[in-house]
Amino acid sequence: MDIAASNADRTRRLSAIVDTYHLDSFKTLLDAPPETFQARIGFVGEFSSGKSTLINAILGESLLPSRSTPTTANVIQIEANLNAGSAEYYAAGPDGEAQGISAADFAAFACSDSQGTLRLRLPPRGLLQPGIQLIDSPGINALVAGHAEVTVAQLSLLDGLVVCLHCEMGTVPANVLAFLKREEIQGIAHKLLFVLTAADQKAPASVARVADSMADALLRVLPESMPRPNIVITRALGALNGEADGMADFDKMFNTFFVARASLLREERRALQLGHCAELIRAALQSYKASMVYTDDEFQQKLDDGQAQLSELRQEKIAQERRLEDWHQTFRLELQRTADRFAPVLGNADADKLEPVFAQLQAALEDVALTHIRRYVPEADIQGKELPSALKTALASALQAHAKYVEHGVTAATMVAVTLATSGAGAGVVAAEAAGTATAAAQTTAATVAKGAAKAAVAKAGEVAAKSMLKQVFAQMATTMKDVNPLEMVGNVVRNVWNGNEAREMLPQLSARLADAYHADIVRHLDETCFQPLEDQLVAIEQGMIEARKARSASLDAFARQRDQITRDLRALDEMVAQA
Repeated sequence: MDIAASNADRTRRLSAIVDTYHLDSFKTLLDAPPETFQARIGFVGEFSSGKSTLINAILGESLLPSRSTPTTANVIQIEANLNAGSAEYYAAGPDGEAQGISAADFAAFACSDSQGTLRLRLPPRGLLQPGIQLIDSPGINALVAGHAEVTVAQLSLLDGLVVCLHCEMGTVPANVLAFLKREEIQGIAHKLLFVLTAADQKAPASVARVADSMADALLRVLPESMPRPNIVITRALGALNGEADGMADFDKMFNTFFVARASLLREERRALQLGHCAELIRAALQSYKASMVYTDDEFQQKLDDGQAQLSELRQEKIAQERRLEDWHQTFRLELQRTADRFAPVLGNADADKLEPVFAQLQAALEDVALTHIRRYVPEADIQGKELPSALKTALASALQAHAKYVEHGVTAATMVAVTLATSGAGAGVVAAEAAGTATAAAQTTAATVAKGAAKAAVAKAGEVAAKSMLKQVFAQMATTMKDVNPLEMVGNVVRNVWNGNEAREMLPQLSARLADAYHADIVRHLDETCFQPLEDQLVAIEQGMIEARKARSASLDAFARQRDQITRDLRALDEMVAQA
């Protein structure tokens, strides 16, 4: 892969990294098209070594100030601009912003101690062509403090050097030899073009001897791999005065060293800049990676908050359920007591008067229910309950049947007493058995609320039969039957009727069913207003915790993937830096 293709590939890879990590400050450099880069050729030497005069000869006119004392104090950039109709002068301060200035101000700024960069833009001419930038710099042995440092600072930005050696010196100055030994210069020694200036001030033979002597001195400080340098002899002043051959050799060597290789020099410059950019991006990524610390604080806080809310809601739910259960038990008990108070009333009521009693019972039960409901949930809108119709009908039928069969049983019991009085103990036993059968039927199907009627019937039978003949009957019974007591049998039968429990069994069922019906309404109400919202909140919080765990897992995965990606990108940057 040639250097241009390599640069394009590195630019693409660096741009991808910059986009990934939003390192926008590098975009300007990376997005610049290759043709915007110029081969930067610097002119260095001691002050008054003929640098500026040589550049003026290249340009074909005296545009840069030059004299025997230190003149150039700032870096001057000269470049070809196809859009320039004539010389354009600019001055850029420390902030880099360039402003157009006059030629006089340009010359004054070049010789002043003001910090900045001067730019001279010209239409293309001679050796000055698009893609080539000439850099004039202060002397490396400048008498003014700071001038030499400006030159040294420019070294890393140069793609080639024209080292100017004044013919009058006779040999290479010590400052120049020390300068050439610098590490920065040793690395670009193959890009050095040595020029003997002011050769028009000495005889040709003398100039040739000086050039040979200087070449020997330079060979001793250049890398061993370098051949003996060929020093180009120039006559810049003569060229400016119209001598045709004053710059001929220089033009040929400058073209060979720099102009013909301008494209390659630009790509090499681009490669160096990309390497420097890769170093900066690597440092930024290393710093970013070092600062990457995954913390569970936010997730743990969400988890703790969720657990606390769950615990609170569960406790609330348990408390509500307990309160409901306690209320239900109290409610059932109060309904039972109310129903029990109506048991005697129902028991003593005639069959045709049961309906009003039932209405009173219903009103009493409803009043108890609504009182308890409002006490539990004041806002509940729960309507009163009708007594369960099936139970109500069954209870009424039982009471009516009870009255009928008790009446039949009393009649049979009366017959027993009369038979005992008239026919003796044997017939009484048979009658008693019949009476017992009838009364038993009443006991199994009727309610105890007819006990009052049974008591009245027994009392009436005693009055009819016992008054006139009871003593005689008992006397006969005592002598004729010792093991059978028909009157006791009659008493047992009536007692069984008296102790019937059907109504008492049905009324608790009725109150219990009402309690359950109201309780079901309360539960439905609480499901809508309390339990279901609580359950929904529990589900929502649990789901939120599940989502938080999923998000944490995804975040951890993303964190790990990002660190892995940074590690891979850092390895790629290491390779690009090494290539530069």
